[in-house]
Amino acid sequence: MACSTDIESTDHIFVHCPIAEKVWDLAVSHQWLPIFPFPLGSNSLCEELHLLAQNHYPCLTRVVLLLWSLWKSRNALVVRNEVTPPMGTLLRAKRSWAEWRIRTSHSGLSSFTSSSSPSQAHQPTSVSRLIRWKLPSGGFLKLNFDGTKSAAGAAAGFVLRSWTGAFIQAGTRFLEHASILVAEAMAMRDGINAALQAGFRRLEVEGDNQVVLNAVQKAIHPPWQIASLLEDI
Repeated sequence: MACSTDIESTDHIFVHCPIAEKVWDLAVSHQWLPIFPFPLGSNSLCEELHLLAQNHYPCLTRVVLLLWSLWKSRNALVVRNEVTPPMGTLLRAKRSWAEWRIRTSHSGLSSFTSSSSPSQAHQPTSVSRLIRWKLPSGGFLKLNFDGTKSAAGAAAGFVLRSWTGAFIQAGTRFLEHASILVAEAMAMRDGINAALQAGFRRLEVEGDNQVVLNAVQKAIHPPWQIASLLEDI
């Protein structure tokens, strides 16, 4: 990683490098992982992962995606001399996990469709209790947005995909002391702005915060905390 040692072993890159250690510490402090998953250090990383899988470790997917994000950060440094801060590495893993969850989970999502801008959106569709992520209508982009809140602060993120399901763009931001409502509204605003700046006008927006969705469609009066954010949309 970015430390001064010449060691390039797998265990060092992913676990023992001081930069990697900061990423794992952030994952625990943000309550994304319950504890550091490799506490003993007597086995190799591959052996530790095998043990986690054998023991049906509940956060194994998050661990794997965080390892992948650490690898991306390491390659960006080596190949392009780009330094990714530990929080950026964690947020990328969170974004990847959110994408995976959208595609595989059965949690209900509310959505609306817009052919020009959110202010002209249709009324919300009825909420399904058990649904999977679905492709948008032909010619539409789909925006999925979400916000998180932990003791360390709030974060907002979005993912844009085409009507074929192809990845187009994603973004995240750390919001420190913002509320979850502000984080959700910021994530949606960032996603819509990214789509508009890229020249797209036909957009389906999907998220799990009914207050934000209703407010942007003017079905309710916007809460004061997010009123200024919604004015930007």
